[in-house]
Amino acid sequence: MFCAFITDGRYGWASACEEAFGQIPVQVCHDWNTADHVAEFEGRRGRRALTYDELQILFDAANDRVEQARKRRRKGVLAAWRDAVMIKQVYAYGTRRSETSKLDLPGLRFIRFPL
Repeated sequence: MFCAFITDGRYGWASACEEAFGQIPVQVCHDWNTADHVAEFEGRRGRRALTYDELQILFDAANDRVEQARKRRRKGVLAAWRDAVMIKQVYAYGTRRSETSKLDLPGLRFIRFPL
């Protein structure tokens, strides 16, 4: 859908891209090179997204572990904090396990793009 939008002449993206990059976008997804979606939902039955309340319980539990470790004044505060941040990061950005395991501090910082 993005390629259809970006190549649609009604929106002016093609001319903007040609002006900025010297090239125009082209459609790369066609009926002959894409898979048909045969089912509306391809996941396993029984697996579902967490509800808002369930997410809040999960995030609260992660935050409570940080607070409990901090109150004990023992090792584990940073590990609990890291875990809480990763749980929230995985939910917010939808990263896979392998992607999440390779994140470093600069990867978690907000990047400002010029307007």
